[in-house]
This record gives sequence, structure tokens and C-alpha cells, in this order.
Amino acid sequence: MLAELVRLTQCTPEDPCYVAKEWHGQEVGRSSEPLGACWKVVLRQSGEAVGNGGLLVLDELDRVAELYFRLEADQAGSGVRVAAVRALIHLGFEELELEKIRAWCLDTERDIREVYRKAGMELEEVLPESRCVRGHWHDSHLFCARRRE
Repeated sequence: MLAELVRLTQCTPEDPCYVAKEWHGQEVGRSSEPLGACWKVVLRQSGEAVGNGGLLVLDELDRVAELYFRLEADQAGSGVRVAAVRALIHLGFEELELEKIRAWCLDTERDIREVYRKAGMELEEVLPESRCVRGHWHDSHLFCARRRE
């Protein structure tokens, strides 16, 4: 079962993942606030940290956040990426009381779109030619998960 694959552990300033790279122009992982926190994705069986992720609050009043994650390349296809996204969604809804969680990917990232779908997110919008990567314009896909009562 996917829920048994990973657990999330809050990053500390000593962790290499604490100061993450930029995500859509924002530096992530530096905030001391729980909603801006960076989380290590840890394999339950081995205890090995295989990446990080988090939730960036976009709207505190409406309780909307953007999900991000980065995992080691060797985790592709293992179910760990889906488990990590599900764990972040669970954290957002159950512990942080968010109402909506968004996640973006490019049209070329078919594997990430499938991860979001398998994690229970739905495609909400496609923005044509909205991101330029290395001189080529790409469509951006917006996936969302909403709190269910």
C-alpha cells in the first residue's frame, strides 16, 4: 500500500534539503511557519531520505497552497512519488486545515501529470504556451485537490 511507503519529517536547518532551490521564482524551505515548511520524504522501510516537498501558502484567508516535491530520479515508477504527494495532501488537509492544494507541471512532464492523477488530484486548467524553458514555450497544467467533508 502506498501510504506505507513513505513518511514526512520536517526539515531542520541542518538538513541539506532545508534550503531548497527556487520554485516558480520563490525560495522554499526557509520559513519557520508550519505552512511554509519543507518536509523530507523518508522511505519507511529503510529510513532513507529520498527527497523533499512542501506546501507554499498562496492565500491564507481561503486556505490555498501550492504543492512542490523533488525526489531522487531512481524513485520514478516505484510508487514513492505518488505516496509522497498523497502524504503532502494529507498533511495539508488534515494537519494544516487547507481547503485547496494546487500543483503545476509542464505539458512535457507526462509522468508528473500521472503522479498527480494517481494521488487524487484533478486537472483544473491548461494554460497554453505559458512557460518558456530553454527557448521553447510549453503549456502549464494546473492540478488541484479540494478538501472533502
